[in-house]
Amino acid sequence: MIERLRHDELVIFVCWVIVAVAGSGFAKLTEDPPLNPLYLDAIIPRLAYDIVFIGALVSLVGLLIAGVPIAAAIAIDAFRRRRWSQLALLTTPAVAVLAWFGVTAAITGVAFSPTDDVPKTLMLGVWLGTGVLAVAVSCIALGVAARNSTIDARMYRRAVNPARLAVAGMVGVTVALIAWGFAVLIGDPYNFFGFSGLLATSTALSWGLSAIAAVAATIVALRAVTRLGAAGATA
Repeated sequence: MIERLRHDELVIFVCWVIVAVAGSGFAKLTEDPPLNPLYLDAIIPRLAYDIVFIGALVSLVGLLIAGVPIAAAIAIDAFRRRRWSQLALLTTPAVAVLAWFGVTAAITGVAFSPTDDVPKTLMLGVWLGTGVLAVAVSCIALGVAARNSTIDARMYRRAVNPARLAVAGMVGVTVALIAWGFAVLIGDPYNFFGFSGLLATSTALSWGLSAIAAVAATIVALRAVTRLGAAGATA
């Protein structure tokens, strides 16, 4: 049963990271005119924009409450047993995120021709690919660290309710992100089908990829948190 708790909590973390990346793409998409909420001056996109960030904050709080005590317990266990590899595994997500930020900075520093879609689309693929790689490496490292630790099973049970909070925030982000896209599509189709997306690519494509990723991750997280509740009740 503890294996089930550990597995589903890790799945929720993976899904949270995916939604966070989708939210980051949305934040970049709406950073400047013509898609900045102040520029749009429309109530529904502005409300959806606010809900995305509120939901992201709620989700982050839930994740920290759930994950920090477990990570601290794994680190203490590693010090106690002199398992230095455990500590290296715990630092892997931070290293992966910094590496991805470095790739992001490098890509955004490249000057693209406004009329040449091929390099822009290619760099968008590189950015998304390195993000997926960072998520995969981080989750494998955390999964191995958790599996090799000997922390009290109660740590995982205590994380059930905060995990539910994290997933609730993810739902809010996903619903608001979808609502924002449809509101802009109806209210401002010219800019929706323009090229204000990530790396000056198609706005509709950038929004669509973010929305699809957020929806898929949220659905998986909802299934995981449902199993998590059942496992926590019987553990």
